[in-house]
Amino acid sequence: IELENYKIANLMNLLNHYSEAKNIFHKDKNTLNFQDVSKKVYELITSEFKDMIYFRLDGFISHLLIDEFQDTSVIQYQILRPLIAELVSGEG
Repeated sequence: IELENYKIANLMNLLNHYSEAKNIFHKDKNTLNFQDVSKKVYELITSEFKDMIYFRLDGFISHLLIDEFQDTSVIQYQILRPLIAELVSGEG
């Protein structure tokens, strides 16, 4: 068990270093990947500005088509859930 714990700890350390290096690379190159975009959007819609953002979107979205919904991540669903609720309520 100690050997397995040691292996897992080293793997977690390696993954942390990889993640840090990836973040530095993207920051230096001023780029984002799809996961980064989802995280940034989620941060924005859970911030103090969320009401303003949903207000601005309200006049623009009347239909929502989601292709490959089964591949939607949890964070992507959390982003979409308020929009879906607004659309199905008939008020948006």
